[in-house]
Amino acid sequence: MEKKKNEVSSQSNLLRNSIVILLVIFVAIGLFLGVLGKNQPRNPEITTKAQVSNTPVPVNHPVVPGGSFNISIKENTRKFNVGRLLPVTVKGNSEGKEIAGFDVLITYDPSVLLVSKVLPRESQFQISSFTKKKGQISITGTKVSASKTPTMLNDEDIVVVNFVTLKESSTTIELKQEIKNEKTRMIDSKYYEFKPNLNSVSVKIL
Repeated sequence: MEKKKNEVSSQSNLLRNSIVILLVIFVAIGLFLGVLGKNQPRNPEITTKAQVSNTPVPVNHPVVPGGSFNISIKENTRKFNVGRLLPVTVKGNSEGKEIAGFDVLITYDPSVLLVSKVLPRESQFQISSFTKKKGQISITGTKVSASKTPTMLNDEDIVVVNFVTLKESSTTIELKQEIKNEKTRMIDSKYYEFKPNLNSVSVKIL
């Protein structure tokens, strides 16, 4: 009888010890997961984007006309030989508004012209993104964060696009208001969006 009691007591102790060990393991796992979760950003994707992107986001209000972008060729000719560089300059005029950023959408004939480089020209702005599709390029410029100078555009050169001529043809390089999700616009210091006047330029490749 005494032996049976000892066996029951031993089994009870073993069960109790097993439960204690399991509780300790569960608590340890919970503490580990809590510390791990605390050290990780709740949304890594949004955090990363916020760190690398300073593109102005326009406020939600009707887009109104304002300012202008013009493309021009500074050389005294509109005729170029095949295989040479063709630099096209984009000028901006914000009509007295202080600008925080801009988007420029340019179309061209990809069978006649090849995009070589896109270069910023206004020192107060940097090119924050540049996308190229067949026959169109979209350029986003944002004000340099360290700049304290008011950025009102008065027909300044803001971007130069270097094309290379590919074949003999007459062709047009044009600023476009909007194509699908891409557009040309100015965003002022209060993040209001303006639709500028635009132009185009034609050249002949010999």
